[in-house]
Parts: sequence; structure tokens; C-alpha cells
Amino acid sequence: MTVDTEIASNKLRNEEFKIWKKTIPLLYQHISTMKPKYANASKGTIKDVPCCLTFSDEVIPNKANGTLSTVIYYGIGNEIYSLDCDLPLGLHLQKDTLQPNEKLQLPQFDQIVSRIQSEDLSPKWRAAANCNIYKIKCVGNGKVVALLDSGAIVWFQESTESPVSMVDGGAKIIPNKYELEEDFVNDSLNKIDFDFDLSLNGEKIIVSQAVLNEDRTVIKVFSNIDKDLGKLLISLDLSGTKSVHNIKFYNDNIFGFCDNSGNLYFYDSRNLATPIWKIENEHILSFAFSPLVETLLITGGANGIINFRDVKRLTVKTATTGGDKRQESLLSLSNHVEEPISSVEFSASSPSEFITVGISGSIYHWDVFNYFEKVSELFSEGGDQSAIDSLDTEEIQAESLTFYHTGGSRRHLGKSTKKNSVSVHPIIEGLIGTIDTDGLITVYKPFTGVLPEAEDS
Repeated sequence: MTVDTEIASNKLRNEEFKIWKKTIPLLYQHISTMKPKYANASKGTIKDVPCCLTFSDEVIPNKANGTLSTVIYYGIGNEIYSLDCDLPLGLHLQKDTLQPNEKLQLPQFDQIVSRIQSEDLSPKWRAAANCNIYKIKCVGNGKVVALLDSGAIVWFQESTESPVSMVDGGAKIIPNKYELEEDFVNDSLNKIDFDFDLSLNGEKIIVSQAVLNEDRTVIKVFSNIDKDLGKLLISLDLSGTKSVHNIKFYNDNIFGFCDNSGNLYFYDSRNLATPIWKIENEHILSFAFSPLVETLLITGGANGIINFRDVKRLTVKTATTGGDKRQESLLSLSNHVEEPISSVEFSASSPSEFITVGISGSIYHWDVFNYFEKVSELFSEGGDQSAIDSLDTEEIQAESLTFYHTGGSRRHLGKSTKKNSVSVHPIIEGLIGTIDTDGLITVYKPFTGVLPEAEDS
């Protein structure tokens, strides 16, 4: 491709993007940004270092000043910080919790803003100096678990700044930085990556650890119970697998992972001989199970394709055929310009809502409620699968994409991975937190064009 051709192509894509973006709501019910001052002055000049964040499940309403408080834990380099986040109380307070004739107070943020501007923030926890925090999860009672870029897992708790326990990850691994190359499907799949997750009961931690120079990955399950913290429970050696991009528990025993070949495998930890389900040849880069609909699975591809699946149907297919080359999906959507999907996360409060995070950092908000309503109506009228297949896919795509967040293109800054830089709040419906590569933290709740009052009518 010549320089002139490439410039013309970029201009065309830019104009197409402008037209596409005009169709997506861009208003916010709430948005706030925070860039804390740090006791260590060098943290104020962060540039393109690994950053990650997560919300705690702590929510404290204060009717007196009209605010709602929660906590953000975020990692910059080898340090984890705790930041109080204050929001308008109306974002979460239910009407039926108010007394008759009681009105919400207007949020009073003056003291909060003054505190943030004057306070020098110090790290709550620190990992080893030669490591970076790659991913964080809260485990309750003021404890967090973190994955380091060495593949090691570390546990922190309130009482001490240093880890209370650690399991080694072996060799130092530096995940490849984001670059949208022409062959972005294979480029995304072939990057070195790793991940971890907690079982639903919180008693186990699963982690994928790549073995450098051997094209081999080891999946390990450790105890997360205090008396056996970090004890190795099982290990699965994946010879020939260069990397595992995403790993998740389906329940307390079954887990799934997608590898650098774009395949998704599911194993039962009680019998690791063979996968119990699998999806192959679909460039899968990420996936998620619905916390509200037990059998609903979403996969996100390196080709930008989002597929919905019924786990029950997947189970039957694998049992009868050994796994189809392309298992049938319930619904397919796609990110803009087929942007690879680094992570997928369901809403904790709505079975039809979820987000996808592109490798550039863009956040896509989706709601497939209308689609499933149409399917339900077709079935009730005696329709079959062919009637569902005849639904207008462009219309479904347009209806389902409810919001698009780039933070004024700040989400695209830097080339560090954006995979773990977005968090969905586990309690406050629709609340999203992000951290950019320069350390700016944004908390927002989108306005998708439908007021709660209208939904109830």
C-alpha cells in the first residue's frame, strides 16, 4: 500500500466513523474524572505504564449530603491505590427507600473535591519493585488478589502494605503492546497474555501462566481459603499453547479459557483428561458468562465479532459430535470496524446488558432486550428458527449498541494493554470505571435515551 493510498484510506475510514458515531448516544447520567496527587511525585508523570482497576462491592449512601460512596482499587506499576469515589445518591437510590414527601438532597461535592485536590495519595499495597500489577480482584473484607506481569498471584489485606501470600509465576512476561496492524486478527491472538479468575464461591483461584520459549502454558488452580491460601490444587499443562488470553470459572468446578489459536475450551477440574465442551476456529479473544442467566455465554473475537450462545446447546453439540467446527450462535453483533475485543463483561443487574472493550480502549455498551423480545414474540406466534434468522441484522445491531465511550479519545492514548483498565460496578447499576495510560480515572454512567420513569410506564 502506497503512502497516498494509505492516507486516502484513513480519510475514508475517518468519515465513515463520524457518520457511524452520530447514531450512538453520547450523553451521560453522570461522569467524573479524577487525577490524584501522589506523595511520590514521579507518579504524577505517569506515561504509558500498565494500569488496571476494579470497584469494591462497598456502597455507602449518605442522605444528608446527597452522595453515594464506593471504593476504587487501581494499580499503577507495582503499587495499588485505594480511592474513595463519591457519586450523586440518585444514581442508585431506589424510590421506595424514601419516606413519603422525602426529597433527595442535592449532592454536596465541595468538601470532597477539596480533599482530593489537597490530599497526597500513598499506595495502599506494594508488590516487588521489578513487577507491574496486571489485574486486580476484590475478595471482600478489605482483601484483594492481584496478578503480576510475571504471572505470579499475590494476596493483600488491610493490615500490611506487602503481600500476605504469593505464588510464583516463573519467568518475567511483558504482554505485547497494542498496535492495530493490518493483520490485526492474528496479531491480537498471537500476543503473549495471561489471566486469572475466582470461583463463584470464592474458594479457588485459577490462573494461566505462559512458559517462555517453550510454546507452553500451564493452568493452575490454587486455594483461596485462609488456612490453605496459595495451596496448589490442580495443574493442567497445555503443550503447544503459546498463550491464554482469558480464563473464567463457569461454576465452582467448570472453567473455560481461550488460547492463541482463537479456540475456547471448557474443562471440569474434577477430571482434566479431555475438554467437556469446545468452540473452534472463531478467533475468540475473550468471553463471559451471564451472572443472571445461567446458560448464557458471550464470546468476543479478534475479528470484532460478538456471539451469543446457549451453554446447554453447546453441551449437546460437544457430546454428540465431539465439537462442531462452528457451533451455531443465537445472535451475532460486531464492534466498529471489526475492532478486536479484549474483554467482555455482563451487567450485574440486567440479563440483557453488557459491555465490550476494544483493544484500543473504546467501550461499547450493548442491550439485546429488544432482540430477545422479538424472538419471544415470533415463537409465541408459531414462528421457527427460519423466522428468527430472517430478522434484519443491521437493525438489531443498531438497536443493541446503546452507548460508545472513548473519553474524548483519551481511551486511545498509549500502547499499553487496555484489557484490565475497565470495571463494571458489582452493585450500582450501569456504573463504569476506567483508568487511562496517564493515570486519569473516569467514573461514568451512560444515558441511553430511556428514562427510568419511561421504562416503568
